[in-house]
Amino acid sequence: MKSILPYSAFVAFLLLAQWSTALLANSKLVEVGYSFRKKSSGGIATAIVAPDTGKIVGYRTLLDSPKCLRPLKVRRTPNGQLVVTNYSKKDPQLFIVSLSKTKTAQKVRLPAEPDELRIVDNQGIVTCEKDILAIVDIARARVESSWDVSKVYRPAANSPQGIFITANQQYAVISFQKDSVTGKKKGSRLAVYELPKMIRVADLQLPRNRPEVHIKTNRKEQGPGPEISFVSGNTLMVTLDLYGGVGFMDWSAAKINRMQNWTDLPTSLDGRWGVAFPDRVCPVSLGNFRGILVCNAGEAGGIVLVDLNQRNLVWKQPVPPGLEHPVFIPELKKAYSVCSGKIKIRQKKKVTKVYHPQKSLYCVDFTSGDVAAASVTTTPISDDFAMRVTRIGTDRPLLLIALGAEPEKPTIIATFDPITNRVLDSKPAVGILGRFER
Repeated sequence: MKSILPYSAFVAFLLLAQWSTALLANSKLVEVGYSFRKKSSGGIATAIVAPDTGKIVGYRTLLDSPKCLRPLKVRRTPNGQLVVTNYSKKDPQLFIVSLSKTKTAQKVRLPAEPDELRIVDNQGIVTCEKDILAIVDIARARVESSWDVSKVYRPAANSPQGIFITANQQYAVISFQKDSVTGKKKGSRLAVYELPKMIRVADLQLPRNRPEVHIKTNRKEQGPGPEISFVSGNTLMVTLDLYGGVGFMDWSAAKINRMQNWTDLPTSLDGRWGVAFPDRVCPVSLGNFRGILVCNAGEAGGIVLVDLNQRNLVWKQPVPPGLEHPVFIPELKKAYSVCSGKIKIRQKKKVTKVYHPQKSLYCVDFTSGDVAAASVTTTPISDDFAMRVTRIGTDRPLLLIALGAEPEKPTIIATFDPITNRVLDSKPAVGILGRFER
């Protein structure tokens, strides 16, 4: 496939790639991918960081194209490629770039606008608008198969959204959050697919057992609203957006299309249903303890810790609404997040969103050894809003943080040392940063 980069940009890319590749080959530098957008183009770049010093020593622009105006979620394949979703209704697609200087960018036309993307081996699973699930062969840069879930589920399914891949990569759990605008196609269900052939083994329609928090005049909002799922041991957990809580069932039964031992809990700080809007999660492992940190996007905010073995809440603390997915660092026994500030507000006819980002780093400290005694501390980062965070490095853990003077427009990348609690370096991003690779 021909390069989609303009010739001048392609030449510049090759020169920079040669320099960066040589630099990487002679050091322990780490390269972290991220999506970005400019006024009339967008794409994928990488920040090159020296973990021993925290210095951002360079960058590579792997894709900068006017055909990639709304790039967002970035995933890395086992073969060292970066794949980004481009949100476009007219030309929905994925872009694929290689970290090797010998490859050029490729694009894959999708059946509809993409939402979530997960990688299993060299296969991409994509949830799309128009009720479409698509399977992409990354190596061949083509859609291998796709289907309309409203036509193959009974009752008809609506709008696949979240994707969870089990640790052994044998199953994918896909959430369907909302009903359709007419209410005829049903969400509030989880599907389980056996990998790699994507054979559906379960369609789990969740209990709609809290009608008092349904939005009566909105046919889309008539159920719990499952979004983010997670499997640990024999527990399948899922966040419930509209119900403002988390639900649990037995994973062994779920895999054979049975709902067994279903229970649900609110994640609000005051125990109310329908107000928390759990929106971001992070697994936490401490000795024999297996848990999930859940961050609320409801107006009251809050962060809670879910015990996956006992299936209950063991800790909760007030924090602002809209924390990003926390990053857990096992060797420090701490989790870190920033507040991009997405707030979900329940109104009479719908749920609306506003954004109020914060300027601090939030740390959940488990070093006491008692998860119920964990503490939350905040560290101011800069005069800019802190809106994205990821971990880099192995020998020495560091955080990479995206900063910006305007909400939802981070343009600076900074390295942060969680041990000394200070910013080590910062550099401008290639454009407005969308997401770090996950």
